[in-house]
Amino acid sequence: MKKRKVSENRMFSLLTKMFSKEKLTELQRQSIYRDVDGSYNLFGIYSVKHQDDIFVMSKDKTYTEHNFTDLRNAVAWATFDHVNNINMSRKVLELDMKLSGSMHNVKVYERLCKNTKDVEKKSVYLNKLNENRIKRNHILYDLESYVHKAKEWQYKQFELNSSKYSKQ
Repeated sequence: MKKRKVSENRMFSLLTKMFSKEKLTELQRQSIYRDVDGSYNLFGIYSVKHQDDIFVMSKDKTYTEHNFTDLRNAVAWATFDHVNNINMSRKVLELDMKLSGSMHNVKVYERLCKNTKDVEKKSVYLNKLNENRIKRNHILYDLESYVHKAKEWQYKQFELNSSKYSKQ
């Protein structure tokens, strides 16, 4: 038997027929998906778009917009903001800003090391480069723990919702 590939529009129309508008809205508030234009929709109110080297996170019906270095950080921020965990969302945003600065510093010192001929200057630049790489790695480690916490919350929600729908 040959499998047929169903287009997204066809799939959406099938889902619309299967679920009521209330259930579709509820599903959208609980899901993360990629739109046709390449942007990501999170929980029905957040949107993440990749522009140049950054990910721009915006929240519908507000003036909230943040730039992130990585999609995972943007999703973690949106997850914590969605559940009103202000401290965690603020920390993710703060760490991502520090990461951006640290990554910029690494690039600057790499360029300086490459372009200088003076041994003393090169030594100073190499020390600064190593300091910034260590700093960047610590920030990445901290961010990874927040991303992991956001994933745990999402998995718990998916389990709760799947068990709720399987009982109906």
